Amino acid sequence: MKKLARTVLFTCVCAGLVLAQPLEAPSNGVSAADTLKQLEQEFGDAIKDVDTDKINQILADDWVSLGSSGRILTREGFLSDLKSATINSSPLKLDLWT
Repeated sequence: MKKLARTVLFTCVCAGLVLAQPLEAPSNGVSAADTLKQLEQEFGDAIKDVDTDKINQILADDWVSLGSSGRILTREGFLSDLKSATINSSPLKLDLWT
């Protein structure tokens, strides 16, 4: 029983030491907010230019969007609508919380 207690205590101490290590920020100096802003700009430009290759790079295969009318739009449906110009291509502006 003492051996089991020591093993559990040792495991908890080791886990605590590992979890107590401070997380290091990425060393390249680019914040997550900056990355999202860049991606937002690239996505808006791709929509404006009807660049389906770029949009395919940005959106995941299982991407879906819910429109204000309740319509569910898949990536394929979005690209199809974009090609047929049924999507309003007015300037895209998203506000990110930073």
